[in-house]
Amino acid sequence: MEQKLRILALSFFLLFVLPINTRNIGKFLVMNDIHVDQKYRVGSMADCEYPASCCCRDEPTPDYKGALAEKWGSKDCQTTNITFEAGIKSAAAQENIDFMLLIGDYPSMDVWRQTKEYNVGVDTYVIDTIKKHIKVPVIPAIGNHDLYPANEFDCSGNTTWFYDKMSELYGEWLPKDKTTFKFCGWYSHTIFPTLKFIILNDMLCDPYNFYEYDVNHFPKQQLDWLKSELEDSRNKKQKVYIVTHIPLGPDTTEIWPPVCWYDYSMLYANVWTNYSDIIVSGFSGHTHTDEFRIVYDSKTGEIGKGMFLISPSFSNENNRYSGYRIYEYDKDTWEIINYYQWYANIEKSNKDDTEPKWELYYDFLSTYNPYGINDLSSDSLATLTNNLGSDTSLYKTFATLYSPLHDIYKDKRKAELICGLSIKTEAQHLDCIKKY
Repeated sequence: MEQKLRILALSFFLLFVLPINTRNIGKFLVMNDIHVDQKYRVGSMADCEYPASCCCRDEPTPDYKGALAEKWGSKDCQTTNITFEAGIKSAAAQENIDFMLLIGDYPSMDVWRQTKEYNVGVDTYVIDTIKKHIKVPVIPAIGNHDLYPANEFDCSGNTTWFYDKMSELYGEWLPKDKTTFKFCGWYSHTIFPTLKFIILNDMLCDPYNFYEYDVNHFPKQQLDWLKSELEDSRNKKQKVYIVTHIPLGPDTTEIWPPVCWYDYSMLYANVWTNYSDIIVSGFSGHTHTDEFRIVYDSKTGEIGKGMFLISPSFSNENNRYSGYRIYEYDKDTWEIINYYQWYANIEKSNKDDTEPKWELYYDFLSTYNPYGINDLSSDSLATLTNNLGSDTSLYKTFATLYSPLHDIYKDKRKAELICGLSIKTEAQHLDCIKKY
């Protein structure tokens, strides 16, 4: 009896006294939607007759009374060279980063004032600057604004010149076999034996891509290729990270158009459902906001099968903070554990005449743990989403982080925001909106 009590006491000691956190934790960096404007001019008109993304270039007219473009950037304009370089240096100084996801959109968004030469020049500048400072493996994806003209991607030869150029610029970041990338911008890469990166070209489902209004251009090749890559990973017992600039699913700011065509999104949701045992997560940018998409079972639309984690833009355009993200992951399982959003207040830097300083804005678990969210999984994101409509405090927290410095995502936009977080059919999406 005495021996049994000693064993029991020892068991309790091991359970409650010794450290239980033995996970092998790693970190990786994500940066997207940088939008450098190399025609930005300090002292130019920050408020202009063009869309905001085209301001901060022209000299003030005699009767101009608006704000002037400032050294480190302006809230309604694109990123300056010096702010981008300061941000890359800050990200490069982060400790123990294992790799970087670079998720596209390097040039500014003044699409009708651009040229092929200008966009290629900005693409080259951004990529070369990152290579200069980032010394870990980089997994790049292309963005809709990297091409000239923006958005117009296809797989029939019209944009072959761009894939060839980006293959050259990305260089050693890409795998040795660049066949699929040069064909239409997608590829897979295995830099760790038990993890495969699958990088998609989802500009092929962009509603602003006029090539895709022709059903003959529908990218069935990419879908078939994805299935074969996933089957290969399952056979090799690999986990998979999916990386794409444009996420699947609807828009969280308006009902129409979606971010990615509904039919296209559901085709990929069906594949995801079939391979949810090996797909850990998707990673995207494009929306410029801090959000996610839950991939639901393609048949029932109810059971969560996966998630797209969408990081906000580096660009501070449209009154946002300039930011990048650090993810924590389990090195043994590749499970995503947490993320940390870093930001810089550009307006404060202009006011103080000091270089922007990127600081920790928030981390996911610390922010949402008080609301009963204990991990970063599709189940937890589904719980978070389901509670946004009834928990006022939770919604206020989420909406504030979704788009800092804005107040437009209140009751009148609440339905679009909440319902847009799920990848479902168009009918399911519209039914969700009717509930609010």
